[in-house]
Amino acid sequence: MKKIQLASFCIILCLIVIPRICIAWTLSPTDMTGLRSSNNGIEVILLSFNAVKSGTEDRTIVHFDISGSSVPDLLTLLNIPISNLDPGEPGGTFEVYSFAGDGVVSTDEWNSGTLFHTFTGIYEPGQLSVDVTSLLQDAVNNGDQFLSFNFRGGSGTDRYWLYNEEAVLDAPLDNCPASNPCQEDADNDGVGDICDNCPAVPNPGQSNCDNDELGDACDPDFADADSDGIDDNCDNCPNDSDNDADGDGLCGDVDNCPYTAKPNQEDADSDGIGDVCDPDTIYGTISGYIQAGVTVDVYIVNCGKDIKVGSPVTNSEGYYAFGGLVDARHVIVARADGYTFVPKHSIVDIPQAVIQPHDFTASDIACADVDRFLDNGDGTVTDCRTNLIWLKDANCKGQLWLWKDFVDGLAVGECGLSDGSEVGSWRIPSLNEMKRIGTDPPTSSGWIMSEYYYYPTVIWTMPDDPFINVQTYMFYIACDRDFSDPRGDCETIRMDLGHYWIFMGYFPPADDGYYVWPVRDPN
Repeated sequence: MKKIQLASFCIILCLIVIPRICIAWTLSPTDMTGLRSSNNGIEVILLSFNAVKSGTEDRTIVHFDISGSSVPDLLTLLNIPISNLDPGEPGGTFEVYSFAGDGVVSTDEWNSGTLFHTFTGIYEPGQLSVDVTSLLQDAVNNGDQFLSFNFRGGSGTDRYWLYNEEAVLDAPLDNCPASNPCQEDADNDGVGDICDNCPAVPNPGQSNCDNDELGDACDPDFADADSDGIDDNCDNCPNDSDNDADGDGLCGDVDNCPYTAKPNQEDADSDGIGDVCDPDTIYGTISGYIQAGVTVDVYIVNCGKDIKVGSPVTNSEGYYAFGGLVDARHVIVARADGYTFVPKHSIVDIPQAVIQPHDFTASDIACADVDRFLDNGDGTVTDCRTNLIWLKDANCKGQLWLWKDFVDGLAVGECGLSDGSEVGSWRIPSLNEMKRIGTDPPTSSGWIMSEYYYYPTVIWTMPDDPFINVQTYMFYIACDRDFSDPRGDCETIRMDLGHYWIFMGYFPPADDGYYVWPVRDPN
């Protein structure tokens, strides 16, 4: 893009009017387009060129984005490169109207603007310049994003051509608030030599920790033990180049976990590594109805029987931790008289690949507070008469033919579970367990065989709240194998009546099946 600049004229003008200004930055328009109307603006079209003609034939609109400008207090020029297509006397007039536009030229802007300046006596090609400092000041103060102009022909019939060039805003750039008329800047850091506290060393930030005459970049007294570019006298963490990376108020050289915030610096095993970043430490917080005094039992998972290795007790804020654990799988269980906890337990492999808290939420609801079924809040329901834990959603997967894979693979994240259960924890209930869920007190006795099925002689009640999706008139399987395994017999029980059937060598077709209601033992 070609710009016509009368450089020598601008320098002289700057030196005379504002002696400290010698260099100007240039702002190009976001849009500059010509408009044409032959009927006083009733019908207006966009042109592919920029021109101005006296009367109402051609006008040119230009928009400047000034959103990045601060309020200028020095000279700002609008420079307009033009050629008079009708040279010679008498020259016509060229009018500049100003307004706050939207950045895109449109035909609606034909009459936009308030007359700001009129140029007269234009005979030859050149550049028109007008001081628009006040306009820019007002626009910035008003919060306008764009400063826009409407170029119109005034008196006369001359036509002005703007070639393919653009008008520009030339605004001052002063690299030193003190007197620096030639803008000397030996180190090219944007700060004039007269104002630069290190004129031979680039330091645009001008940091000067000890507030002497020399900036840190060239001060022989500058000391920087951690090589972070900050003088030790001003460095909050003179021995920590990351300068308290986790923002917990402790410098990395004294922080026992420099990249994870923990201002209290808990270190359960006193190994110098904070709990929150120690791979052999289990930690977390108890929240809810109780925080302080909760015992958290830590076990090593052992084939046959888990081995308790510790029982930390929470502090007043509910925090617990236990460290120095050996490499193995561990189970942690929170307990306090009169409270239940979600999850029931958590499983942690030491060393931890991802170190994270293992939190529990306490509830004051326990089996003693309910008649029979306790909603554990983790996708499970405890039968307080049998201590069995059932899946809360009694129809998580619908009717199944091959149910064993579903039950064997059930774990946290499936069917609304957040109880800490792992793959292999769940199973299909036995027939006796199914009988007990619908009788109170729970019993597996009292069923009599009819011609086709067994029916209860004791009171049977179909389970409902707090369970969800218990299926009426439907059969639930009570068997340790699915229909793909022909060994032995399987039973199904009708949940609304308590009737059960024994399948002896007969199974439904593969496109059919029965409902599955998984159960697990409390541990």
